Amino acid sequence: LLAGFALGFYTVEVDRVGPGGMNVLFDSVHHPETTDFGYNFGPGYVKMLDGTDALLIRSCLNMTSCSTPASPDVITLVKRSTGPVDIDNLQSQFERNGLDKVILRPEGPDEQCGVQDPRITVDKKTGTYILAYTAYGDASDPPNICDHTTCGPSWQKCKNCCRTVSTKVAVSTTPEVASSWRRLNRTGDPGFDAKSTATLVRDTPPHYQFTGTGTVRSWESQDLVHWTAPEVTITGRGPGFFDPGYCEAGVPPVLLSDGNYLFTYDTIINAGQHGKAGWAAGWAVLNGSNPREVVQRGGEPLVIPTAPWELQTPPDWNWTQAEREGSVPMIGTINALMPIEGAGPGSDAFIAWGCASDAVIVAFKVVVTQW
Repeated sequence: LLAGFALGFYTVEVDRVGPGGMNVLFDSVHHPETTDFGYNFGPGYVKMLDGTDALLIRSCLNMTSCSTPASPDVITLVKRSTGPVDIDNLQSQFERNGLDKVILRPEGPDEQCGVQDPRITVDKKTGTYILAYTAYGDASDPPNICDHTTCGPSWQKCKNCCRTVSTKVAVSTTPEVASSWRRLNRTGDPGFDAKSTATLVRDTPPHYQFTGTGTVRSWESQDLVHWTAPEVTITGRGPGFFDPGYCEAGVPPVLLSDGNYLFTYDTIINAGQHGKAGWAAGWAVLNGSNPREVVQRGGEPLVIPTAPWELQTPPDWNWTQAEREGSVPMIGTINALMPIEGAGPGSDAFIAWGCASDAVIVAFKVVVTQW
């Protein structure tokens, strides 16, 4: 058991899935049969309208020049086979993350270094899938237009090409078909398109989005196109907490059985409380009637990096992108929650999908109980 804690109205229990807690999926080094890509990370999740579970994966072919014009990030979609979820054998239930699974590629200078960190939801009334993603490139006017010969081989050497990030949104009614995705021309108050956006589509407006790095703000919309009235929803809590400063929007809020929403956010954990600093995830429960209101916020991280694949431990795990970038230990971008059965009365169970060391996908079982 990784965590078990109670504050206010809910308890949250978290554990790794997989045999012996080996919760890694789409590992190109140890299991190249699972993927065509060097790095597979930053997953989003959607239950498709036909009931199929699907992951959207930030994927990069070349390990040495990921997130550059030479090897930009793309977004793929892989489906889980039908039947009960087998949490000890999740990898075997998903399609191979092959080149034929790419659904979104970079378009234009502002995306020339990659399309990243997909967060997806679906408007069931219209059958429209709404994909919020990070556009990484150069949105300057005029931009530095780069190709694979302009910079490299690493992203550190592409600062003139890869220097802006923002949220963009694409929509489709047939998400497996790459040609069906259409970039949406959104508008809003200043900051509505900041990096990292999780969209909450409700049966009736207003709809909400949770956006931002450093501080998470919520926005509202009547039509899912124009976003206004930002309010701070999640911010650092200061010294003495695991999340004293940086907070970044995580998963699109997921409905709990009592009508409230479970939300996650990425954070940099406090070195003084948890040892060596690193990327981790926090959680909050949002009010079902007013999702901008935090009902409860976890007093401990949802997950923290402790496993070898999260710590970039040699010799097996020092090939990751985080290691190449000289980064700290990390479980990053818990941007996906997949509901599963078997939680028991008064509880909700999920597979939480994240990434380890910006290289592989990791999965955790999360049980939320109201008390």
